Amino acid sequence: MKLETFSLRCYPMPLRIRVILTGVLLLTLAAPATAQLRKLNIAYTATSPYQAALIIAKEAGIFKKHGLDPQLILTPGGSLGFQAMMGGDVAMVLADGSSAVTSNLAGADVVIIASFLNTFPYSLISIPEVKKVDQLVGGKVAISRFGSATDVSVRMSLAKVGLNPDKDVTILQIGTQTTRFAALQSKQVHATIITPPFTLTARKQGYNTLVDMAQLNIPFELTALLTRRVTSRRNAKQLPKWSRHCPKPSISTSARKSRC
Repeated sequence: MKLETFSLRCYPMPLRIRVILTGVLLLTLAAPATAQLRKLNIAYTATSPYQAALIIAKEAGIFKKHGLDPQLILTPGGSLGFQAMMGGDVAMVLADGSSAVTSNLAGADVVIIASFLNTFPYSLISIPEVKKVDQLVGGKVAISRFGSATDVSVRMSLAKVGLNPDKDVTILQIGTQTTRFAALQSKQVHATIITPPFTLTARKQGYNTLVDMAQLNIPFELTALLTRRVTSRRNAKQLPKWSRHCPKPSISTSARKSRC
């Protein structure tokens, strides 16, 4: 799969600091550095600042200092990343925590070893002709994949503002954020879900923000590091120490107001 990277320059300083700290602390999962780098496949499921920790650590060369040579694999949506982990293609996945809950109810052996974000930071944006959320009735909304965090967030937020996501709109699985935004630009869909910095791009191009999901404060384990129980056992000595000192990233009010 093709790896995608992005710049953090336009993100608010408090958010950048939290993301970088999270990336550094992830390294305590690693064993002590050795001459032979330990190869490890890790999936991330979105090109957003909320999943930037792994990319920052890799590009800064910090993983190598701790004896790791991770291959970071972008999967378009949490459901695909989760499937890759269950199939043994990746050891860990950065995705929404609901995957761990539902999989355990079905008898799987997945555990959450860290939690980074417990609400939706997304925005639901629309074409210029759709100025209010009730005008979305009968329209098409783009998400990444069915069962992903983008799918869940769209359904929960629409229900929160008074629409029935199963009857009032047609939800389509389109793919990554850039693909969804392209579909919006070509008017294949009437609305889609995005994160910063695409919010700035959308506003500049005349698209409307129908729902700022961060303002809805819907409780949801959006960004968590998941692994299989067998993997957690291999790192049993490192995990407890890391979990105690792991910061709980959040978007401060000032950061929300100064989004790029």
